[in-house]
Amino acid sequence: MDKVQKQQRLRRSARRLEQMQQEQLRPQRLGINWKDASVGYNGYVCGPIASTRYDGDIQFINLGRDYPDPARLTIVGWEAAGEVIRSGPPLNMPASAVCAKGTVVSYDGVRQIQMQSFKGRVTPVQ
Repeated sequence: MDKVQKQQRLRRSARRLEQMQQEQLRPQRLGINWKDASVGYNGYVCGPIASTRYDGDIQFINLGRDYPDPARLTIVGWEAAGEVIRSGPPLNMPASAVCAKGTVVSYDGVRQIQMQSFKGRVTPVQ
């Protein structure tokens, strides 16, 4: 393989990587509704923001129902993930909604998605 072929291959790889990153950043409209997210589901969950709260380095976003309603689904952003959420668009606007990617778990009988570091993502829905 000559120098020109290597450069072309590198450019194709860079374009593919950029394309994959752009696809990951697009708002996900194919996520399931927060009401339908059962424990163990791994993927996007979407819903209206009922409330948000910061507790130190932790961000809590309640979907569908406000705390302390056990029917809510809570997005929990730990440490760096909380910073990503805080630096994004405002989440406290009336009638705003988000999609979060992660695995739904149960904590004290409440469904939640835990985002550690940058593994999870919260995407505002327009």
